[in-house]
Amino acid sequence: MRAGPADHLSHLPHGELAVALYHSPMPDDAGAVRTATPAQIEEWVGKGIAAAGDLDRVAALAQRSRELGTLRARGRATDVQRHEYAAIWPSRSRAHLACGLAYHVVRRRLAVRGLR
Repeated sequence: MRAGPADHLSHLPHGELAVALYHSPMPDDAGAVRTATPAQIEEWVGKGIAAAGDLDRVAALAQRSRELGTLRARGRATDVQRHEYAAIWPSRSRAHLACGLAYHVVRRRLAVRGLR
Protein backbone atom coordinates (compact mmCIF):
# COMPACT_ATOMS: atom_id res chain seq x y z
CA MET A 1 0.00 0.00 0.00
CA ARG A 2 1.82 3.09 -1.23
CA ALA A 3 0.57 6.59 -1.90
CA GLY A 4 2.53 9.52 -3.21
CA PRO A 5 2.90 12.66 -1.13
CA ALA A 6 -0.12 14.36 -2.71
CA ASP A 7 -2.31 11.24 -2.78
CA HIS A 8 -3.33 10.94 0.86
CA LEU A 9 -6.60 12.83 0.65
CA SER A 10 -7.63 11.31 -2.64
CA HIS A 11 -6.75 7.67 -1.96
CA LEU A 12 -6.46 6.71 1.71
CA PRO A 13 -9.50 4.96 3.21
CA HIS A 14 -11.29 6.45 6.20
CA GLY A 15 -9.53 4.33 8.83
CA GLU A 16 -6.05 5.15 7.60
CA LEU A 17 -6.91 8.86 7.36
CA ALA A 18 -8.23 8.81 10.93
CA VAL A 19 -5.11 7.09 12.30
CA ALA A 20 -2.80 9.44 10.40
CA LEU A 21 -4.72 12.50 11.58
CA TYR A 22 -4.69 11.24 15.17
CA HIS A 23 -0.89 10.97 15.08
CA SER A 24 -0.47 14.29 13.28
CA PRO A 25 0.07 17.81 14.61
CA MET A 26 -3.63 18.47 13.95
CA PRO A 27 -4.88 20.86 16.66
CA ASP A 28 -7.24 19.57 19.32
CA ASP A 29 -9.51 22.57 18.74
CA ALA A 30 -12.54 21.57 16.66
CA GLY A 31 -12.93 25.11 15.32
CA ALA A 32 -9.40 25.12 13.93
CA VAL A 33 -9.96 21.72 12.37
CA ARG A 34 -13.26 22.79 10.76
CA THR A 35 -11.59 25.73 9.03
CA ALA A 36 -8.54 23.80 7.82
CA THR A 37 -7.83 23.89 4.11
CA PRO A 38 -7.33 20.71 2.09
CA ALA A 39 -3.62 21.60 1.85
CA GLN A 40 -3.40 21.86 5.65
CA ILE A 41 -5.20 18.56 6.12
CA GLU A 42 -2.89 16.93 3.57
CA GLU A 43 0.10 18.24 5.53
CA TRP A 44 -1.30 16.84 8.79
CA VAL A 45 -1.92 13.45 7.17
CA GLY A 46 1.62 13.30 5.78
CA LYS A 47 3.12 14.23 9.14
CA GLY A 48 0.83 11.76 10.92
CA ILE A 49 1.99 8.93 8.67
CA ALA A 50 5.60 9.83 9.43
CA ALA A 51 4.90 10.05 13.17
CA ALA A 52 3.21 6.64 13.19
CA GLY A 53 6.16 5.11 11.33
CA ASP A 54 5.01 4.69 7.73
CA LEU A 55 1.92 4.00 5.68
CA ASP A 56 2.07 0.26 6.36
CA ARG A 57 2.04 0.94 10.13
CA VAL A 58 -0.92 3.31 9.72
CA ALA A 59 -2.81 0.65 7.74
CA ALA A 60 -2.04 -1.99 10.39
CA LEU A 61 -3.24 0.29 13.21
CA ALA A 62 -6.41 1.09 11.29
CA GLN A 63 -7.10 -2.60 10.64
CA ARG A 64 -6.51 -3.55 14.27
CA SER A 65 -8.69 -0.66 15.40
CA ARG A 66 -11.53 -1.95 13.19
CA GLU A 67 -11.17 -5.45 14.61
CA LEU A 68 -11.09 -4.28 18.22
CA GLY A 69 -13.85 -1.74 17.66
CA THR A 70 -16.12 -4.47 16.31
CA LEU A 71 -15.45 -6.63 19.35
CA ARG A 72 -16.12 -3.69 21.67
CA ALA A 73 -19.37 -2.81 19.88
CA ARG A 74 -20.58 -6.40 20.23
CA GLY A 75 -19.59 -6.53 23.90
CA ARG A 76 -17.12 -9.34 23.22
CA ALA A 77 -13.80 -7.58 23.84
CA THR A 78 -11.61 -8.88 26.62
CA ASP A 79 -9.90 -6.53 29.08
CA VAL A 80 -6.66 -6.94 27.14
CA GLN A 81 -8.41 -6.04 23.88
CA ARG A 82 -10.09 -3.00 25.45
CA HIS A 83 -6.68 -1.81 26.70
CA GLU A 84 -5.14 -2.42 23.27
CA TYR A 85 -7.91 -0.33 21.66
CA ALA A 86 -7.37 2.44 24.24
CA ALA A 87 -3.64 2.36 23.44
CA ILE A 88 -4.40 3.00 19.76
CA TRP A 89 -6.71 5.91 20.65
CA PRO A 90 -5.52 7.23 24.07
CA SER A 91 -7.50 10.48 23.80
CA ARG A 92 -11.15 9.84 23.10
CA SER A 93 -11.82 13.47 22.13
CA ARG A 94 -8.87 13.56 19.70
CA ALA A 95 -10.01 10.23 18.24
CA HIS A 96 -13.49 11.67 17.61
CA LEU A 97 -11.96 14.74 15.99
CA ALA A 98 -9.66 12.66 13.75
CA CYS A 99 -12.43 10.25 12.77
CA GLY A 100 -14.83 13.11 12.07
CA LEU A 101 -12.34 14.93 9.88
CA ALA A 102 -11.51 11.69 8.03
CA TYR A 103 -15.24 11.19 7.43
CA HIS A 104 -15.56 14.67 5.93
CA VAL A 105 -12.51 14.13 3.72
CA VAL A 106 -13.97 10.89 2.34
CA ARG A 107 -17.40 12.46 1.93
CA ARG A 108 -15.89 15.40 0.03
CA ARG A 109 -13.96 12.95 -2.15
CA LEU A 110 -17.14 11.05 -3.04
CA ALA A 111 -18.99 14.29 -3.80
CA VAL A 112 -16.23 15.40 -6.16
CA ARG A 113 -16.42 12.06 -7.95
CA GLY A 114 -20.20 12.35 -8.19
CA LEU A 115 -20.83 9.30 -6.01
CA ARG A 116 -22.75 11.09 -3.31
